[in-house]
Amino acid sequence: MSAGQDSELPNGGTVRANDGTMVLNENGTFIETNNFTKIPTGGQSFSSSFVSSGTYTVTGAGDVTLNAPRQNGFEARFLSGTWDVDRISYIEDGLSFEYRR
Repeated sequence: MSAGQDSELPNGGTVRANDGTMVLNENGTFIETNNFTKIPTGGQSFSSSFVSSGTYTVTGAGDVTLNAPRQNGFEARFLSGTWDVDRISYIEDGLSFEYRR
């Protein structure tokens, strides 16, 4: 990651995704939690997590949209992805995310 792309890594570094969960509620809301290990350039690794909540919609064609307002120091998110019987997948900032039941 380049300097300035992540406020926790002001001089750049490496980010490793460890695990995550996405909970979809029947009322059209979701909460997503991702856990990372971050290694700043020239520094010691540390744990970091990302939590986002918002609303989702699913179409009959298998498309899903996720909308989350600005929160927890992160900008608003509007994502499009795919919905299958047991998984949701999307791409954000060049990273692929997939959640399976």
